[in-house]
Amino acid sequence: YNDYCGFVMGDKVIKSIAKILVEVISSRTSKKHNVRFIGHIGGDDYILITHSDESIEICEEVISRFEKCRKLYHEQEDIKRGYYESRNRKGEEEKFPLLSLSIGIVEAGRAGALSYAEISSIASEVKKKAKKHSGSIVLKNRRKLL
Repeated sequence: YNDYCGFVMGDKVIKSIAKILVEVISSRTSKKHNVRFIGHIGGDDYILITHSDESIEICEEVISRFEKCRKLYHEQEDIKRGYYESRNRKGEEEKFPLLSLSIGIVEAGRAGALSYAEISSIASEVKKKAKKHSGSIVLKNRRKLL
């Protein structure tokens, strides 16, 4: 995306996602679930820590809001086609999918206390599976964490 639209646009997308995350979390004022954390890991990766029973709903709302602003990041003709064309890093013409969000959820509480390394490893696996899917998606770890 940065090669096609430039780093300024890429930064706008990253900031937009951060804004969406903050807005979604801020709109949830439940006293029951007051422990939440949003962090920017780097690049286009974020971490959100919240209670399990609201994780899917939060992620779906984040995707919904992101999908509504996608027109800000792509030309109208690209949106109609469902992809944009640009040269890849080898200099060859290639079709690239429109921007999407791949969200992986790790339920750390299912197995009791997990170390940061264990959570990170599981999150990496879930994110990798999510990125194989075209379009925006939320995937939750299904592996038994015992």
